[in-house]
Amino acid sequence: MTVDINFIFHQSCGPYHYQGHMHFHTLYFYEFIKNYVSPIDPDFKIDTNYEITIVETFKDIKPRSNCMNVIFVPMNYPLVTSIEHNEPTMLEDLYRLDDLPNVKLVMDYNNETLLPGNFDPTGKTGFVGEMDHSRFYCTTYGWDRYNVKDVLPFKKIIGNMIYTFYWLSKAIEEQPYITKPDLIYTYPGKQTPIRYFVPSNMFRPNRAQCIVQMHEKNMLFDSEWNMNKFNDFFNFREIQKQQNTFEPEPYVEEYLRLFGLTPRYNSWPWKSTYNKKRVLEDQGQLYHHAGMFDSYHSFDPDLLSNISIYIVQETFSDYKGEEPNDPSKPMYVMDITEKTWKGFLYGIPMFLNARPYSIERIENHGFDMLTDYCKFDYDKELDLTKRLDLMLESAQEFPTPNKDMVDRMKHNKNKLVSKEYLWNAQKEFLEIMLDKK
Repeated sequence: MTVDINFIFHQSCGPYHYQGHMHFHTLYFYEFIKNYVSPIDPDFKIDTNYEITIVETFKDIKPRSNCMNVIFVPMNYPLVTSIEHNEPTMLEDLYRLDDLPNVKLVMDYNNETLLPGNFDPTGKTGFVGEMDHSRFYCTTYGWDRYNVKDVLPFKKIIGNMIYTFYWLSKAIEEQPYITKPDLIYTYPGKQTPIRYFVPSNMFRPNRAQCIVQMHEKNMLFDSEWNMNKFNDFFNFREIQKQQNTFEPEPYVEEYLRLFGLTPRYNSWPWKSTYNKKRVLEDQGQLYHHAGMFDSYHSFDPDLLSNISIYIVQETFSDYKGEEPNDPSKPMYVMDITEKTWKGFLYGIPMFLNARPYSIERIENHGFDMLTDYCKFDYDKELDLTKRLDLMLESAQEFPTPNKDMVDRMKHNKNKLVSKEYLWNAQKEFLEIMLDKK
């Protein structure tokens, strides 16, 4: 069989720890999608022949002569510094390979250690040594980077959402029945004991602000929410204090006054099932590693049967540290993560605590946010406090589901789990790698 492209991964991208770090999402996706058969489109065939090669060191790479060789370098600061420590000639080895006509270098940003947005050349995303970023493409799940000033001179920044699809593949493996056509967890007239489900595992200021504003609107009495882990945020706050850059955030302080630092885990009726392994991991009672995938990739069916509305707590809700090319025009990055796609997978009405224009970008991808059933003008509000107020008011006004809503949510779910969509959503990346675009 003729191979069009040879994907080359460092052993650190395999499903195990490397010097205590992990970076495996892209490798896992390409292994998964090759053999995935979706009941939505079981006859769909991917149109690119590829093979996967894993090497122990970058020096070991021997490019194939009859195809394009794409070398993935993890864009993960702790991991790439660890690799360079063990392979002092890492950059020289990569540049030597890049000089070949059928080799392309890709900084792979498809992981949750670093998030899409801009790339700081002096901070944590500035890499070791004197790395020449102009030799690299950058692949990220940050789509539609409109009017964003790029700091680092990559050849091109390409969005392909592979991190999201890695998560989706794990959810499908854990719950293979979920790909059954039209299976969703909303039905006409659905009423539930809990109206709002607001998962917020990792503490972040925007998530805390959402919880506080829900408290102010008396919505928490009708909500199931959690906030499990605080370490990352407060470690960052300590660094800010040491650098004299710390500025108190009013909603963070109000969250701490109301709820303190005690982790809040999900309660009845899901305490013994939903997110249990993640809770134990966060408590230090369970050691998580990449070879032991846990059920927190997916939602528990009992939970889904007892909630009406899913309020998505995305990772970012603003653009701190980023600047527009043209200040007179809006700036946005579609960095929607698996948190949002879960709503489509399970067919639950969603409201987003996310960056402005997220709903518009999602609908441009062919998904239906049911905007005609409620006010979704919050999507274009740039002020976070006002945007959250409008979003929560819209969620409060959302009507009981009817058949039209349910049919449209089934369309979303079936589109998301189709092999054609999963493949085509990263097609631009492949076309660029194969010089077809």
